[in-house]
This record gives sequence, structure tokens and C-alpha cells, in this order.
Amino acid sequence: MPVVPDTASTTAVALTGVYVGAFDPAHPPAEKIGSRPAVSGMTVATATVAVASGDCFGGRG
Repeated sequence: MPVVPDTASTTAVALTGVYVGAFDPAHPPAEKIGSRPAVSGMTVATATVAVASGDCFGGRG
């Protein structure tokens, strides 16, 4: 399914919001388990949202 440019822009903005929004919640776990595992966990969560959005492969698939 080809990606429509407007849809791609919207997805990019939404994923940027998810990534920036995940930054602050990573701090409390970082104090308990360390920064690397906390950031890794937030990265996995952000990547999961990217895959669920269906636009992680540029619309090819």
C-alpha cells in the first residue's frame, strides 16, 4: 500500500510526539534500573508504535 505524502507527514509528526513524550517517563525507571535499560525500554515502546502505525517500511510491504 503506497504512502500518501500527507499521511507520511502526519505519521512522522505523531511518531516524533511519541518519542519526545517517552523521554520524560524514562527518568523515574532510570533512577531505579539505570539509564541504559530505561532508555532501551522506551525505545522498544516507541518502535512498537512505529510498527503498529504501519509506516515503518516506507509504505512498502
